Amino acid sequence: MFVVEEAKGKDDKACALAQQKFVTTGEARGDQIAILSGIKEGDTVVTPGRSSCARGFPVVVNNSIQPTNEPAPKPKDQ
Repeated sequence: MFVVEEAKGKDDKACALAQQKFVTTGEARGDQIAILSGIKEGDTVVTPGRSSCARGFPVVVNNSIQPTNEPAPKPKDQ
């Protein structure tokens, strides 16, 4: 899993970098999976586009797409 951490970039300007974190997962229910350790509440987690993410890569936070929070999802046939 990747989280966003603030760092100093060129010219001491603040920037956001992806940092890899290893997590321990717990019970799963629908689209939800309990994270038991490895990240903390309030961490910004990288979701879409994570396949091209690597440790130390600069990232741009874009919260225009919000994931659903469905404990019992019902996928639609399309």
